[in-house]
Amino acid sequence: MNARTAPVIAIAAALFAVGCSDPDPTPSPSTAPTVSTATSSAWPTPTPLTPEEEATAAAEEVVRKYFETVPRCLADPMNTEPSCFDDVAIGSELNDSRNSLIAAKQVESTASGTLDVISLERQSIDLSHDLEASPPNPATVIFEVCTDVSRFQIVDNDGNSLIPADRNPRVRANLGVLNYEYPDGDGWRVGWVEELEESTC
Repeated sequence: MNARTAPVIAIAAALFAVGCSDPDPTPSPSTAPTVSTATSSAWPTPTPLTPEEEATAAAEEVVRKYFETVPRCLADPMNTEPSCFDDVAIGSELNDSRNSLIAAKQVESTASGTLDVISLERQSIDLSHDLEASPPNPATVIFEVCTDVSRFQIVDNDGNSLIPADRNPRVRANLGVLNYEYPDGDGWRVGWVEELEESTC
């Protein structure tokens, strides 16, 4: 398992709770139809999302799917196709994920447990999307992710752990999410994962 593989198995799905407040109109002392009319007119008109907000939301969704996919694909490598990562990864990260699967097949390892994201924060966003540039510059959102990896385990075919006993229970990494099909919201994929120098969080 190379240094590039470590971040691949050290990140997990994030769940973002979006809160909202319902209007609380004061009931009218008159008839019921009057109350109903006042209530229905009190709902605010939703504010359209900006392109940056839409891109961030779509990229976050792919990040969550990626965090779920990695442990699932490594849980039973012998019966997992290389295409297992295609919906969540692209470029170098797709190659690294497939290489991790190949290595798992070779040693007949299996993964279990969960990877839990403690925090996920957007660091930057670039929607200029210039594929004619050299190298191409797809739409990109970068997140900093802190992940609890203490519940995740990989064992060989004899049941021996392949995880170092002194591993940090949490890992901090930057995650780049790319979209070569922007503005199509379905094109977001994880393009790279970089474990940060100060890896604990």
